[in-house]
Amino acid sequence: MGLENSTTISGLNSAFPLGTDPKSEGDDHLRLVKSVLQLDALTQEAVGVITINTPLEGDLMVWRTNEWVNEPPAPGAASEVKTGFIQAYFGDTLAGWLALDGTTIGSGTSLANHADAAYEALFTHLWNSLADAQAPVTGGRGIDAATDFAADKVMTMPNARGRTPLGAGTGPNLSNRIAGDIGGSQDSTALLAHDHGGGSLAAASDGAHSHVQQAMSTGGGTVVSSIGDRAQTLVATVSTQPAGEHTHTISGTTGSTGSGNPVDANLGPWFAVHWFIKV
Repeated sequence: MGLENSTTISGLNSAFPLGTDPKSEGDDHLRLVKSVLQLDALTQEAVGVITINTPLEGDLMVWRTNEWVNEPPAPGAASEVKTGFIQAYFGDTLAGWLALDGTTIGSGTSLANHADAAYEALFTHLWNSLADAQAPVTGGRGIDAATDFAADKVMTMPNARGRTPLGAGTGPNLSNRIAGDIGGSQDSTALLAHDHGGGSLAAASDGAHSHVQQAMSTGGGTVVSSIGDRAQTLVATVSTQPAGEHTHTISGTTGSTGSGNPVDANLGPWFAVHWFIKV
């Protein structure tokens, strides 16, 4: 049979064992392959690097001597979780990350909520990525992030609590959204109790007009009406004086409508998580 004779993984032949080989020789072949794998892993420490299995920390699993260990990837590696990444997580704390809760960051001698030299990378990233309106710096921004950090200035991080992320930028018929901005309202006020004042409401004008009356004679004088079945004679037609154009104002208020209580009409079904940012 074609028995393996390599002492490295790269030298193994994927065609072995052959389909015509006896089973006992196949067993020998498998034992040899196992020994090659063990020898190669023990003598070449780089062998054993696999894909990220701890994505929150950004570490890789690497074989070192006789065990798998977590190691951070090289700076700039494709697998690196970079400063400024945002992650949803169940839990109040996460190693290597800070909650996006509107707290402050700064140097170890600053008065920030999170004061440590380890936060300089995040301070710099937010300083360069967001404007002062979205990530304000005490006393305003200076020449650059390094100068402000060294001067113990404090930066306030965005507050994602109770908010849904929205894509920055704009689209067809959509408003432009700036990264780090906040907006919107939880409660709808459309159904709050309210009424409407009379304002300047007025009735329509009838215009100038008069009223016609007929004067009748009954032999005993002129009257302006017909009484019973007495004989009457029409003697004249008279008109009242024109009343002139006029309007009728309306006062008071309409009846109250609405429940008087705010409602969550602006919120669709939601799912709450904690938002963290990589330091």
